[in-house]
Formats: sequence, C-alpha cells, structure tokens
Amino acid sequence: MTSYVAIPDNNIDQDSPITQPLMTALRDNPISIAEGANGAPYMQTAWHPYNGLLVGDGNTGRIYNEPTDGAVTNITTPDFETGYDYQIVLASIDSGLGSFGFRFSVFCEAGAAWAIWVEATQVSPTAYTNMKYISTVINPMTTASGFYSSREGNVDPRINIASDRLLRMKFEFISTNITGGKAYLYRRRNYGLV
Repeated sequence: MTSYVAIPDNNIDQDSPITQPLMTALRDNPISIAEGANGAPYMQTAWHPYNGLLVGDGNTGRIYNEPTDGAVTNITTPDFETGYDYQIVLASIDSGLGSFGFRFSVFCEAGAAWAIWVEATQVSPTAYTNMKYISTVINPMTTASGFYSSREGNVDPRINIASDRLLRMKFEFISTNITGGKAYLYRRRNYGLV
C-alpha cells in the first residue's frame, strides 16, 4: 500500500522549490487516499466513520458500547449533517430477555417530534444472538431506506416524509433495555443532496 505523506503549506508556497519528495507525495497521495492508507483523509463518497477525518485517527464511529455505556433505553445518533447518507450498524445488540420487539424512529425537524420508521414485534432472542448486524441507510433530507438482516428474515422499510429533514435516528427494544452489543454510525457524501 502506498503511504500518505502530509504536505505542509510552506512546501507549496510560491518561493518553495520543487523537490523530489514533494513530487513523490503529489503523485502518491491520491493513490494512498484511494487505498485507505493510514493517515490519509477518508474518501468522502465511501462509507466511513461519521466522526473520522483520517484513516487510523482513532474515531471509529462507535455510538454505543455496552461495556462502557452500560444498559440504555435507546441508542440515539448524533444529528445528521446535510449532504450525507448515514448508516447505522448494530452488532450483537441484546436485551438478555426472551421474545421482544424493536423499533427505529426518526426525529423530523419541521414537526420537532419522533416518528416510528419501522417496528418489529415478538422477535425471538436467537434473531439477535445470531445476528451479524442490523444495517440501515438514511438520507436526512427526505427519505430513508433500510435493510434488517437476521435469522428471522428480512425487512426493507422505506419512509418518505414530505420535505421534512430528518435530524437523527434512534433504535430501541420495545419494553426492555439494551444490555449488550455495540452500535456504529457511518456516512458517505451524497452530492445529489447538496
């Protein structure tokens, strides 16, 4: 993999000489960005941690981690920024109970209220313990689409709230707390939204 080399501003001002290391960095940096080299900026049009700026900067997009956050009633994302699609990934989410349901809700800007986006009731616990992930993609301008994957089957929910901007999303179990697992938030640039 090609290494990323940050180029200081004083190496490219009008009085700076053109050197071999500068030319090498100018040639190799676009390649290292495309390859996802450590220290390179994320490609904004590819999925990346919502809070990450550079590959390997320690920002993983994690918004919930049971060992450090403990039991919670819901997992709520930070506010969405216009111009990006967002993806929530829930890994090994658990409640420690028997059959239960879950719901995704979205917070709508104009209505200033939560709206249920998708809800599933009476899902057996094996659906969660054997689940690799729940992944949902949301476009904060007006629509959201999602894919829920488990042993219980698939759901492909869609929401279209007439020109109401979606500010954030939350995941929760119905009638019980979240007591295990991790949640991550990723985003990618969508130039059709700007």
